Amino acid sequence: MNLVENINLNHRPFLFWHRNITSDKHRDFFHAHQGMEFLWIERGEGHVIIDQKVYEIKPDSLFYFQPFQLHRVKVEVSLETPYIRSLIVVEPNVMEPFLKPFSNLLDFFHQLRKEKLQIQNLDVSSDRIFLNYLFESLHLKKDRFNSDSFVENDAVFMLSFLQYLQGKWDTLKKESNISEERTSHHTENIMEWLEQHYHEPFQLNQLANDLHLSPSHISHLFKQATGSTISDYLNARRIREACLLLKTTNMPVKDIGPRVGLHNESYFVHWFKKHIGETPYQYRKHLKKVFDLNK
Repeated sequence: MNLVENINLNHRPFLFWHRNITSDKHRDFFHAHQGMEFLWIERGEGHVIIDQKVYEIKPDSLFYFQPFQLHRVKVEVSLETPYIRSLIVVEPNVMEPFLKPFSNLLDFFHQLRKEKLQIQNLDVSSDRIFLNYLFESLHLKKDRFNSDSFVENDAVFMLSFLQYLQGKWDTLKKESNISEERTSHHTENIMEWLEQHYHEPFQLNQLANDLHLSPSHISHLFKQATGSTISDYLNARRIREACLLLKTTNMPVKDIGPRVGLHNESYFVHWFKKHIGETPYQYRKHLKKVFDLNK
């Protein structure tokens, strides 16, 4: 089961799961969306890939993914090594009004949302009891008062959670104890090349020539390191950029396709709907509705 496979924050602006356990095959993929995503991994083996960086999963790690930040959680699961995690995904626009009375917390929220971060994973092993209490409290309330909207219980939880995170972030900065990322040289070079060329028609041979490797070797290296094909990664990167342009600009849909390497408008619309579940026009309309409701 993959919790984030069908995320659509235009319809449900706050998603929450507590202690979801997977002990058989876990389907994962590169993705990005408009939400702020917090992933607490209690148990698991594998890697988390954020943009072009690869982090090793350790017990009681908390990862944060910014809006429209490309990421993937690649885990190996079995009965002996289950994947246990809690997940929060929130549309930033619904949270911001609740933070206005708290200037310091609002500043931290803006930092998480928009600034380039050096810290995106935290060791929370010493805070397990507190986090379990915090998450379990919301879990019980959501079971009792199920709602698709962002309600008071959700806001109170997020205020407490963000206040906790702010303290952890500040402590790490003072101690300069930033977690080291585990990287794969060739894989990072491939992702950096795709970052520079995703807006062009993709040619595997050109990628191979530029990195002085054979096409088959490049495909094998990337699949082995990330668990994804280059095509899947490229699709996710293009989706990320298309969603970002639809949200933050008034650029016509016909002009967005070429910006992500897809020059046929009808194909771009079909491709976008296949991956997101709605057309670019519907996606932008729903985004505007969410924004207008929370002005």
